[in-house]
Amino acid sequence: MAVALGTAERREWGTPPPENILWSQQASLPRLPVPDLGQTCVRYLRSVRPLLSDTQYEKTVAVVAAFAVGGKGEELQRRLLARRAAKHHTSWLAEWWNQRAYLTDRGPVVFYVSYFYSFKRLVALLPSPELLAGGRLQCTVAAAIVDAALTFKSKIDDGSLLPDKVGGVPQCMSVRHSRGHSIPAARHLKF
Repeated sequence: MAVALGTAERREWGTPPPENILWSQQASLPRLPVPDLGQTCVRYLRSVRPLLSDTQYEKTVAVVAAFAVGGKGEELQRRLLARRAAKHHTSWLAEWWNQRAYLTDRGPVVFYVSYFYSFKRLVALLPSPELLAGGRLQCTVAAAIVDAALTFKSKIDDGSLLPDKVGGVPQCMSVRHSRGHSIPAARHLKF
């Protein structure tokens, strides 16, 4: 539910006002929960089990148990819960996710982070086959993709994009806001 609001020097992640259709459902969405530490540890152990020998797995179970009970795990869980409580207007994870997934990774974001682009009506944007004669297909398709991407971006910027729905349930649209006008800048990266 969070988007970057404010000046370039100071960014705060918050829910934008619901003045247009893109943001109209944001306030009704449930807040992102902090996963339970015990359940997370069980899931982790289940996921590593096929990769480890019996001896390695026994050592891993001991390390996870020491982490979860009386170790750093309890303190880290308390800190995550406190962060969630402090960020009552937004997601406790949004700032970290945007920094790590989008702004500090120097690889191609579209391929490695995998948010989804879809140009459902791209074929309708292409000219007739006669106009594509003479080897112009590649340039025409490239131009149609750029046009569709810019149209999509424009709908995000002016708030006219309809909110995504899965099974009729509105989804958080905050991730849409920063796509297309966020780039990693070396002086702002936090490692």
